[in-house]
Amino acid sequence: MKQFIAAAGNMSVTFHWAFDMCADAFGALEQIIDLGCDRILTSGCASLAETGISGFRLLQQKAGLRITLMAGAGIDENNIKK
Repeated sequence: MKQFIAAAGNMSVTFHWAFDMCADAFGALEQIIDLGCDRILTSGCASLAETGISGFRLLQQKAGLRITLMAGAGIDENNIKK
């Protein structure tokens, strides 16, 4: 990941939705922040963002302003307001 970030140069880096497959999401969150990623694509550690809202909130509380969390996985015109 360090090599990808270095190759990105001045471009913004988003960590892939694979984050949600980590066994320890809070530990992975800290590692991704330490790597210098700008954001994480996440569904709150659920299969769909709509069902992972509580997990997303917990991750956001832990992350604070150190990284942006971007909701993904199953967001559409029917559930975007949620």
